[in-house]
Amino acid sequence: MPNFREYDRSRSYESHDESAVTIQRRGLITFNKAAVRALGNPAAVMFLVDEEERLLGFRGVTTNGMGRSAPAVMRGPGAKISAVTVLRHLNVDHSRPRRYPLILMDGIHCIDFKQPGAIVTNNRRGRLPGAARQEQPAHDDRGERERDHPEHLG
Repeated sequence: MPNFREYDRSRSYESHDESAVTIQRRGLITFNKAAVRALGNPAAVMFLVDEEERLLGFRGVTTNGMGRSAPAVMRGPGAKISAVTVLRHLNVDHSRPRRYPLILMDGIHCIDFKQPGAIVTNNRRGRLPGAARQEQPAHDDRGERERDHPEHLG
């Protein structure tokens, strides 16, 4: 027998408070808003690696420390950082985009690549821009919309 209960939509936003990063197919790392906050809203991120444990750590730095760091491109609420070389160094497959939780280990925020990560699907591929995204209504021979004139439906 099912045990239904009401779904509280106000709780659906709680998952956005968890720090997470997405490894894109082209080797771009996208940090969500919570991850950017956890790193201290940095201008750049320094990569820290542990090859044995397959960990990629991040340390937020100011622009003064950008010699060995990657600049963070702030887009919307999150940030994007190019990471192709460090992913290659750690032998991380990024042929499919994956989301990983950003975990704190010894004071360093990091990704544990021993964990599989969640495959991310992009539902925007193939969509038309702007208002054209909505499915266009069918037309009859005279160009009138069928939904406006149902009597023309046969």
